[in-house]
Amino acid sequence: MGPDGGLWFTENAFDAFGSSVNSGVIGRLSGRGRITLYFLPRPRPGLTGATPYSIVAGPDGAMWFTERDGNAIGRITTTGHIREYPLPTGRPMRNGVGRDDIPGRTGSSEPGDIVTGPDGALWFTEEYADRIGRITRGGHVHEYALPDAQPRSDGGSLGPTGLTVGPGGALWFVLGNRDRIVRFTLSGRATYFELPHTEQQDMTYAFGQPNGLAHGSGGSLWFSEVGGVGRFRFPDCVTVYRTTSPAPLDPDMPDDPPGRVPPRAC
Repeated sequence: MGPDGGLWFTENAFDAFGSSVNSGVIGRLSGRGRITLYFLPRPRPGLTGATPYSIVAGPDGAMWFTERDGNAIGRITTTGHIREYPLPTGRPMRNGVGRDDIPGRTGSSEPGDIVTGPDGALWFTEEYADRIGRITRGGHVHEYALPDAQPRSDGGSLGPTGLTVGPGGALWFVLGNRDRIVRFTLSGRATYFELPHTEQQDMTYAFGQPNGLAHGSGGSLWFSEVGGVGRFRFPDCVTVYRTTSPAPLDPDMPDDPPGRVPPRAC
């Protein structure tokens, strides 16, 4: 919901037939059902398009959004004025090859979720760079590399996603490739909390890989994962409700990071 009472949303760069038509769209739905569309600028050289993803009301009366393929944070006023802030970090390269196997092109760090932090700045995840970013209302960007991150050209080793403001006024998110919940302070300190991980004896199937997080009542954090929904209560209480059969186990899943907090059943 925007500060003007409208419902703001993002659209990617494709029409109903799958044809690329623009760099992305920011939309507004009024209370009477009227839709207004604002088209983003054409992509910068070396990038495929903006692909706006997450959008949130900022502390300055504007809407802020991430550009997943544009490697930027965008700001749009309620009158439709758009400004983009490129991020300093792109997708890591391997052997001189970056995104889409094009030599010399690093591509996007894939900024995903964005929230307004308790400090009045905008915070966001960079899934393919294993970083958490902060941007001020004036457009100054600072990035925090996560501990134990080993970014690859085909994706980050941790996969931060599901960013939310949670208990204690801290930022919280999940690591989709590590089965962890993370508490991230405004000073940049990360604490990992382990989630239960179930495997069959033949090591071919597993639950886990959390991909969403929300702050619930009573200080609890609720997360979604492959095969279940869970509740995390600070500091170490986890309850998981299984909903489906386990998914195939990824043989390339990285080793566990040191210093994690083991789970305790609620």
